[in-house]
Amino acid sequence: MKFAHIGLSVTELNRAVSFYQQVFNLNPTRIHDEGNQKYAFLINDQGVMITLWQQSDQGFNPQHAGLHHLALTVGSEQELLDVEQRAKAAGAEFVYDGPVAHAEGGASAAIFFRDPDGTRLEVMTPQAPGYKAARTDAPSCGFF
Repeated sequence: MKFAHIGLSVTELNRAVSFYQQVFNLNPTRIHDEGNQKYAFLINDQGVMITLWQQSDQGFNPQHAGLHHLALTVGSEQELLDVEQRAKAAGAEFVYDGPVAHAEGGASAAIFFRDPDGTRLEVMTPQAPGYKAARTDAPSCGFF
C-alpha cells in the first residue's frame, strides 16, 4: 500500500497553489474555482500529488485531532537546501533555523516550516550527517 495523494484544507486556494508550486515544484493538473467549489490537484514528476481544498475559514490548528504534519523526502542534502531556499522565498515560517538532525547523531536531516495556513511541513533527506538535533529530549519532528 502507498499513498495516492494528500488532501489539505486551505483558506485561500490561489495563495496555496502558488506556495506549493513554488516550494515543491508541483504542477497543477486541475484547478476548479467556481462558486463554493474551489480545489486544485498538483503533482510533480515523481508522482507526488497534493490536493488543495478551499473549505476552511481558519488556518491549521495543532490542538485539533487530525494531521500532525506532512513530511516529504528528497534524495540529497543539496535538494533539501534547494527546498529550504524556495520556502524562504515563498515567505514560509520556519520552526528551526536551517536543517536539523532528527535526533542527535542521526544521519538524516530535515527542515521544518509552515505553509500560509499554518500546516506543519517537514522535508527530509535520509543522508545528511553532521547536523545538530534541534532538541535532545524529543524528535525534531515533534514540533514541540
